[in-house]
Amino acid sequence: LGVLTVKVEHADGTPAPGATVILVGTRLWPARRATTDAAGTARVAGLLAGSYDLRATYGSEVSDTLLGLTLAPSARESITLRLRPGRYVDVVVTDGDEELAAVVPDADVVVVEDGLGPFPERGRTGTDGTVRLGPLPVAPATVSARADGFVARSGVPVPEAPDEVVRVSLVRAARLEGEVVDAWG
Repeated sequence: LGVLTVKVEHADGTPAPGATVILVGTRLWPARRATTDAAGTARVAGLLAGSYDLRATYGSEVSDTLLGLTLAPSARESITLRLRPGRYVDVVVTDGDEELAAVVPDADVVVVEDGLGPFPERGRTGTDGTVRLGPLPVAPATVSARADGFVARSGVPVPEAPDEVVRVSLVRAARLEGEVVDAWG
């Protein structure tokens, strides 16, 4: 089995003790987490050969997502992830797209970079229909939402403006019941 040593640094190059390293891979699911030590290093052992994706977070800082790190059988690899200021995405979920539409509490919301990624951020709206998710790297991202009694909606783009609230308008769902008959009844 392989070992991956991950050093996490702040933007200025200083170590980031207490940072969280998240790792997923072709042969590792669900995601595995490790916390960096006083030197800003985390050691993840017991890894099968394969391809891995990594990200580090520390408070509101986040590293870029490292995609496709290949680990050979019994390999001992070391990498460095550099943190930078992340961004948070504020989402409001509404009942329809009218300007004064009611908010939807308890909606499940997911934001993910590039529309599909290994590290989605998940949350649930409060009574005010809002949720704040992150930190995420500053990169294109999309939002999806679903709630009981509504049709789920996905692929809502996150604007580049950092303080702009993303509105996800849901459409009420319905269930039809009936009987299908042929021309003879």
